[in-house]
Amino acid sequence: MTGQDDGVRSQSALGRSTASVPSGRVERTRALGWIAVVVVAMAAVLSLATGVLGWSGEKGIAQVVALRTWLLWGFASMAVVALLTALVIGSRGRRPARTISVALVCALAAGSHLLVLDSRGLDAGLPLDAADERDGDITVLTANVRGERAGEETVSAIVDLIISSGADVVALPEGQPVVDEVVAQLIGHGESFQSFPAFGAGPNRGTALLVAESLGTYREVDGPVGGVRVVPVDGDGPPIAAVHPTSLPPDPTADLGAWRSEGSQLRALFRTMTGGIVAGDMNATLDHQQLRETGTYVDAGSAAGIGGYGTFPSSLPGVLGTAIDHVLVDRGRFTVRAGAVVDVPGTDHRAVVVRVAQR
Repeated sequence: MTGQDDGVRSQSALGRSTASVPSGRVERTRALGWIAVVVVAMAAVLSLATGVLGWSGEKGIAQVVALRTWLLWGFASMAVVALLTALVIGSRGRRPARTISVALVCALAAGSHLLVLDSRGLDAGLPLDAADERDGDITVLTANVRGERAGEETVSAIVDLIISSGADVVALPEGQPVVDEVVAQLIGHGESFQSFPAFGAGPNRGTALLVAESLGTYREVDGPVGGVRVVPVDGDGPPIAAVHPTSLPPDPTADLGAWRSEGSQLRALFRTMTGGIVAGDMNATLDHQQLRETGTYVDAGSAAGIGGYGTFPSSLPGVLGTAIDHVLVDRGRFTVRAGAVVDVPGTDHRAVVVRVAQR
């Protein structure tokens, strides 16, 4: 009888233990887990679709959109952490359905960002050689030289890059303080350029444009704020603009009025300047609206396979940086032959060099 009593008492205790489990709490925990999965999925979709939805110019979102490489690595890291967590949960005899779902969502998001960047090119490319330029080719260089903080090393590096690449068009955002020295050194090397310095809202905003005399004579016309635009007086050279719209504030709560306004001027330039070249520090990525609505203009860097390689800040590896320095050309007039992203000492931007052929 004693054994039977013990069995009855054990079953009774087990029943009380099962009954004491708060089933409502378990259900709430499960519900919250699935809600977390949905939130992560929505964040992943929004990170990929903000440009399509037209939200890339909104506060907070504009700053996130600029960090596609960080979104890639962020989602990839979350996928790894979620997968490891799922393995731990599974080893304890529990079903990690929600954690596996998070891992899959993050992996898909990371893969999608990688595909976009890879389609633009994640390679810095090979240096362009002046000797490879063919008749009718135009080589374009843009390099933000950091204004008054640019030293002799930076100026010499820019001059060497112009000569070695055979650059015909040189956009120098923040180059106003050093453009005279650049031109003087080029003359010393037997190179002839027209110089068009634009005076912006301070010595570091002024953008300079150099055009090789081999393209013909140019004159300056009204251009966008912070930039300079020129058109040919004689010869068959294309219209050219060197641009430097105001930077995107890092503070997600800051007013974006100036950034949006100058971005609109950039879009207007693409609509009205037929058959041209636009180069500079555009303070926007290809995911921002001002570089999504470019009409017949295409990003030459992407066409050359270097468009996803970060140009800012140069202190970070290119696969972690943001591509905000661009050369765009009218596809109705030009095809892209080659391109490279180049480190320049003394500045926080990498230079972009592309070579295009006229159709």
